[in-house]
Amino acid sequence: MVRTLIVAGLLCLGLPTLVSAGEPVTRTSPTTSFSTTRSPDAFVACLLPVVQKTYPQSSAAAKGDDREMHVVDSSTPGNLAEIDVRNDGRLRSLVLIRTESPQAATGRRLITAARQCS
Repeated sequence: MVRTLIVAGLLCLGLPTLVSAGEPVTRTSPTTSFSTTRSPDAFVACLLPVVQKTYPQSSAAAKGDDREMHVVDSSTPGNLAEIDVRNDGRLRSLVLIRTESPQAATGRRLITAARQCS
């Protein structure tokens, strides 16, 4: 009985590590989107420093008038999230956030931080 409890306890200790590792984000990963009144440059200037506090290797790149962010965790392969900020030609931008799971802790934190920058 005690041996079973010890084994179960050890298995549970390793579970958070397995859950947080996850799969890298791809173009088919779940997407959350919203619009913002900020330009793509202003949006990335707001969000990137916030993201880099937790994921310092994250980066942004220009794609014409649009911007692309890659949220990277050095302990996992691939991107944790990809954020596209598209200029719609008016006074708004469209923000597309791809994460492994919008309901997972990492996805929720990124989406919350992005909405605060909108």
